[in-house]
Formats: sequence, C-alpha cells, structure tokens
Amino acid sequence: MKEALYPLKRTLRPDPPRIFQIETLLGCNLKCPACYIGSDLIDRPKEIMHFERFEEIVEKIRPYAQYVYPYMWGEPLLHKRIFDMIALVKPFAKVNISSHCQNLDAAKAERIVAAGVDDFIVSLDGLEQDTYEVYRKGGRVEKVLAAIEHLIAAKERHRSPITILVQFIVMKHNEHEVPRLKEMFKHRPVHLALKGMYVQSYEQAVQFMPSRKEYHRYTMGDGHIELIANRVRCGAAFGTFTVLVNGDVVQCCFDSSGEVKIGNIFESTVEEIWYGERALALRETFLTGRLNSVCTSLKCGMGREGEMVEATLLNRAVAQAGRAMLPVINRSPGTKELLRRVYTAVWGNA
Repeated sequence: MKEALYPLKRTLRPDPPRIFQIETLLGCNLKCPACYIGSDLIDRPKEIMHFERFEEIVEKIRPYAQYVYPYMWGEPLLHKRIFDMIALVKPFAKVNISSHCQNLDAAKAERIVAAGVDDFIVSLDGLEQDTYEVYRKGGRVEKVLAAIEHLIAAKERHRSPITILVQFIVMKHNEHEVPRLKEMFKHRPVHLALKGMYVQSYEQAVQFMPSRKEYHRYTMGDGHIELIANRVRCGAAFGTFTVLVNGDVVQCCFDSSGEVKIGNIFESTVEEIWYGERALALRETFLTGRLNSVCTSLKCGMGREGEMVEATLLNRAVAQAGRAMLPVINRSPGTKELLRRVYTAVWGNA
C-alpha cells in the first residue's frame, strides 16, 4: 500500500464512483444505544429491499462498481436473499459484509466463504457477556465468538483469501479486555481493528468514552463535546455512491435520515445522478468549506472545517489521505490490512 491512499479528484465533476454502498435492509434485532437504528432515531420506515429492486441497481452500477457494501443502517444477514445479492455482485466487484453475527451459524459461515465474500467484519465489543451486553443490547457474546470460529473453519476448509476482521469498539467498560483480546487472536487467521466510538450526546460520551485518549473521537468540556479533526478531508461526495433502501442516493453513509438527497437510482442512471445539479451543488459546498447539517452533526466523522476524524472504512478508502492519516491507520493493523484490500480492489497494485 502506498503512503497515501488514492488521491481523488476533488472537483465538481470527478471520475464516476467505484465504491458503492447499498442499504439492502433498514432494521436490526439489537438495540445498541449509540446506533441510530438500534436506538430508533432514524425517521425512515423500516424496510427490506426486494431482490428485484437490487437486481435493477446492480445492472446500473455494473459498469462502474469495483467494491460493494450491500448494507448500511441495518444487519445484512437478516435479509433472506443476501447470498443471492452477493452472487449478483461478485462477477464484477469485491464484496464487504459487516455483521453483529447473532444470526451466523456454521451453515451461514460456509455460505459466506463459498460465496466469495472478500472482507467480513465481525462486531465483537466485549469478551464476557456482562461487558458485551452493556452496548450490544439483546446480543449474546458466545454467538459472536462461535461465529468467528465458524468463519475461520470455513476459510481454512476452502483455503479462502477472505479477510476476517474482528472489530472491537473500545469503551470505558471494556477497555480492560483489550490486552486479552490481542492475546486471544494473536495466532489466529483474523485481523483486529480497535475503534473509537461515535456517540449521540455529551451524556453518552461520559458513559462510554474510555480512559485511553487514542480511542477518543471527541473532546469534552462544559457539558458539550466536539469531534476531533484529523486534517484529512472527506472524500465521500467525490468517490462513493450511497443508496438508501428506497433508492434515494445521499451524500454519504452518515446521512442516516436521508437529509441530503442527490437523486434516486430507480429514477435515473448513475451518471445522471453523479453529474446532476444536486451532486454538483453538494460538491461545491465541500470545495468552498460550507458544510451542511449532516457534516456538522455528531453522527458524522468530520470536524467543523471539513476535516475527517478516524472515519468509517468506507470513507477512509476514498479519502484523499496523506501522512496525517498514517498514525491513525497504523494504530490498527486490522484496519490497515482491510484498507490495503479495498485499495487493491478498486485501484489495483499500481
């Protein structure tokens, strides 16, 4: 991987997108308190995308897509046809799945690996039930640990190159488990990603933010919090195509309520949306530093001046990142490896 990630053209008319995020399901069976879907703060109706609708999207993105996330604000393995969706995408793009793994048994692990999923993110935010359930409300940690073993077994059985990324959100109540976590997976064929937590309020920051400052996304004081900026500009509006379950195309994955729409994939083509008036106007706001309400909200991984905090894997992969980002990436070898895979999938080894 190069020192800097692929530099996007930060212009009004950048190249067509290569990374697509498609919300195949809006809903989840856990109640994670800082998650907008888990805490029921998304004011869109719960919905499952019909397979025929997904087929329609696939035909439109086929000429452009090289890396696809068939999920956003929802648990993808709850969709009964998720494996059919993966099969549609795999002939022309790499696929990333992220799951809390409450519904992943040995049979599903086998199907995930056999389907050719390239990167699979497992959300493991505690090693004991009493720490895990503080955040993953309604979940059982033994199911997640069993799912990891099922995935490893299927990976080895198929000699698959799938990347299994065990993601651990470091919080006040679980930070003492980090050394044990590292030891547990030190010799296993998985990658670890230790992440800071996004919160919705000052009160949640007080409750969840750990003592170790390298995992802080915010500064706190006088009853309020502010995102920590990292001097890396967001690239989502210049390289990522984000589709909500109803087909609306929004500025990025942080737009959970669909506030900033630039089109609808069921009504227009990719290029009509990407180079349409609303997309051009959105990019102009980034280029001139006039951020909208999604960018300035706590749900976003961005600072007040358009600077990226340690963002999602999706936005990192398309950000115009330089040396300022390297310490953030290097802190998490698992994240670094997944970024390398996304980079290779989209832009090759050049």
